[in-house]
Amino acid sequence: MKHIKLFEAFIGERAADYKYLVDLLLNADLKYDVYYNNSWRVVNVGGTGYDKGDLVKQFNAKPGQSQKIKDNFYLAAQDPANTIKQIDKLAKGQIEIKQEGSLLKYSVK
Repeated sequence: MKHIKLFEAFIGERAADYKYLVDLLLNADLKYDVYYNNSWRVVNVGGTGYDKGDLVKQFNAKPGQSQKIKDNFYLAAQDPANTIKQIDKLAKGQIEIKQEGSLLKYSVK
């Protein structure tokens, strides 16, 4: 029983790192909307899905961070209302988020 409670506590603690997402989006030179594609499990930039090294290159991130990038976009998509609120608060109007159904599209102004 103790192990089940620990596992449930671990699952409940998984949340997107919104500060990381804001820094990632603002430091990248993006000309297109960015969103997480749940069907293919990739991050789309302007309709093209990126993964692994290509994803790191798109966001000017350090090598080996592709999974962290995908995880944060995935977790952010799980709670759209909170994500919109947190990104608006942290980005101070520099990032616009549009919700289209269950999809969150980020665009840097």
